[in-house]
Amino acid sequence: MVRLRDVWYRYPGGGWVLRGVSLEAPRGITLLAGPTGGGKSTILRVAAGLATRIYGGYLRGEVEARGKPVLVPQDYDLFILSLTPREELEYCYEASGLPPWEARREAVRLAEELGIEDLLDRRVSKLSAGERQRVAIASALALGAEVLLMDEPLAYQDPLGVESLIRLLRRLDVEGVVVAEHRVHYLLPAASSVYLVYDGRAKQLGPGEAVEVLAGILEPGLRGVDGCEYGCSEG
Repeated sequence: MVRLRDVWYRYPGGGWVLRGVSLEAPRGITLLAGPTGGGKSTILRVAAGLATRIYGGYLRGEVEARGKPVLVPQDYDLFILSLTPREELEYCYEASGLPPWEARREAVRLAEELGIEDLLDRRVSKLSAGERQRVAIASALALGAEVLLMDEPLAYQDPLGVESLIRLLRRLDVEGVVVAEHRVHYLLPAASSVYLVYDGRAKQLGPGEAVEVLAGILEPGLRGVDGCEYGCSEG
């Protein structure tokens, strides 16, 4: 649902951050893994159409998104603009063109679908990190996201929160989910495609090589820490 072909990008006054990136993100979860500074977040910004629009710079190559892409940034508190989840979802639906009465109905329907109906009238500032993240995902869906782009969604989650989020991402009714993440050992079993992003480039990894290639580059949990092997619940 997202396709980049020979994409080069640089921020104003800087060198090339992306250097000929080509990738395809089909339906399901696509994982972008790699060291800090390799270009993962920039790929998401380019795929969302935000790179030049917000940051400026220079972009060349082909970017195609079949469906509306919406980026949920790592600091998702900046993505939520309202005091309560109910107000947030109603605002997003109205911004998408729904009349107020329908926006109110759809806000409740979506909250029930995502399991956050009990949060609707609570202050966003009082919600946990995991609860705020679910509100941010709901906001993206209310804005009409057909391709969900997520930057480090597991960063503030404990193991139970991680498992809950991954279950949610797997059942979302969207065209595709693209996730840039360091804690890859949680997401590898759920990912339909995996790319190693490094030095502004992207290399697709096959199912049999992802663990081997990523081990030692990213989180030690891929190899096992204190007896915890790849894929265990403790991470």
